[in-house]
Amino acid sequence: MQYRIKKLKTFDKSAFEADSYLYSLSPNAADKYFENYHEKIELLKENPFIFQAFEEDPYFRSAPLVFGYRLFYNIDEKNNIVILHRVIHGSMDLAAQLFLEE
Repeated sequence: MQYRIKKLKTFDKSAFEADSYLYSLSPNAADKYFENYHEKIELLKENPFIFQAFEEDPYFRSAPLVFGYRLFYNIDEKNNIVILHRVIHGSMDLAAQLFLEE
């Protein structure tokens, strides 16, 4: 069974910011990030349970991306939806960034 993907505004904004930052360093890095980002989303459609729950709040799961970024999401099992919340760099305070209001 395939899950549907729902991207929150916070996800779109954080994913764009990561891509923009990487592009400022290297267009090739941004391309690699973009490709990896889409691969992970396709993987989540097929098997959203593949990645472990986030230690600090098991409501969320965390998928690794390239260059130290992580994709945070949760699963609505009842409706077969993967809800994408944010892309956060691993060097940041993940819990604090995850719960920022936008």
